[in-house]
Amino acid sequence: MANKKLAESDLILLFKKQELILKELLNYSQRQFAEFDSVGLEGLLSQKEHCFSEMQKVDLLLEKWHSQYRRDLNESEKALNQVLQDLLGKILHSEREFSQIIGREKKAVS
Repeated sequence: MANKKLAESDLILLFKKQELILKELLNYSQRQFAEFDSVGLEGLLSQKEHCFSEMQKVDLLLEKWHSQYRRDLNESEKALNQVLQDLLGKILHSEREFSQIIGREKKAVS
């Protein structure tokens, strides 16, 4: 898809790909709460980094799509976009919570 002209219908496919990546990222983000050893956490971090890399690729395709098709989203696209926003909110909340836990543990150790 990266080298060809994108079809207008590709937007839904790109949104669905983003949804899969974000669900995977949310899973890893929530699993880090149950991980107690540094090796396990490093593995989750590596998996999260892979998700970020994949998301960057999709973002580039989305930018390309938007430059080709300058139009508002239709209703089904808006609904999918809202699902993506909700997933991003859940990931942000999970990451903030984990960061706070890590911060409290660092303070307790020092």
